[in-house]
Amino acid sequence: MTDLENEASPADVRTRIGQQHTNLIFIAVKAIEAWFLADTQALRQWLKIDTVEEPTPEHTLGMPWERLKEIAHENNRRGPGDNKLIFAKRMIKHYGFTVSNAAQHSNCPSVVEFADGIVALGNTEKIIASDDSGHN
Repeated sequence: MTDLENEASPADVRTRIGQQHTNLIFIAVKAIEAWFLADTQALRQWLKIDTVEEPTPEHTLGMPWERLKEIAHENNRRGPGDNKLIFAKRMIKHYGFTVSNAAQHSNCPSVVEFADGIVALGNTEKIIASDDSGHN
């Protein structure tokens, strides 16, 4: 899993990373913080504002991390802080962020691709076939 950051396209990121296991590469467009913007429920819980939402999480003017700061500032709320990892933990533990909720956003296709990819990985056939008795 990686961020798009300043690359022109997901294809450029895949080229940079290499071709091995390309079906296992998931790219958050711009940055994974866009997914926090996409989970409207968690965003509202964090800011304690029932009406806040980000219409285009993957197409913010700057990076999504900066957009999180802007939204907090615009609404006179405490920002995400300086540490992305600590903020991510808070979003999950205290504000209810889930990939599933973020994937419900109509304008955040990278999180949908990630969610679908995880589901697809879980739906693979068993590598070891069962014997006649049903034991592996």
